[in-house]
Amino acid sequence: VMQTFQEAYDAQLMNAYIIANTLYALSRSKVADVKLALRVFNVAKDLQLADPITYANTLAIIAKSFAPDCQLALSLLEEAKDHQLVDTVVYACVLDIFAQSSKPDIQKALEIFNEAKQKNMVNHISYASMIQILAKSYPLQLKKALELFEEVKKCHHVDSHIYGNILHVIAHCRPSPTDLAIDILHEAVLSQNIDIV
Repeated sequence: VMQTFQEAYDAQLMNAYIIANTLYALSRSKVADVKLALRVFNVAKDLQLADPITYANTLAIIAKSFAPDCQLALSLLEEAKDHQLVDTVVYACVLDIFAQSSKPDIQKALEIFNEAKQKNMVNHISYASMIQILAKSYPLQLKKALELFEEVKKCHHVDSHIYGNILHVIAHCRPSPTDLAIDILHEAVLSQNIDIV
């Protein structure tokens, strides 16, 4: 894929379609190559071809890396906002990076989530990531996680990831509220969201 990208660049035939496809292909790779993704991303910026998809795909690659860089994600988010290229998917990708981080900044993640919500730029993936982030909070923010869980059920599709993530938060409680976990598991089964392992 990079050979095609380089050939198009050398022949001055670069366009948004080639950039989007290149980043998409890199995002599907088993091993995330952030340096390569940023190289493509910077070409897009230099040629004024960057769009929300460019940002989202680049952020998706960062999320798949061995140690997702939250600061880099924040930098790209601010840049996207400055150029009015931020959308629901861009916000969701940034939150996914925080969710994949071993020690995410919980307050910063909540700030980003609330900012996206105020702009009506959240989806069920945003909620799933935010609940996953809260599972890493200390002290554990179970009340906030349950609040988001109830909120997402009212306005978005609730999938197995959301059920799995809220159960993950509950599993971190000491003592563990077993009855609550059983109730949510039962709810997931009734709604056919049973793939929550």
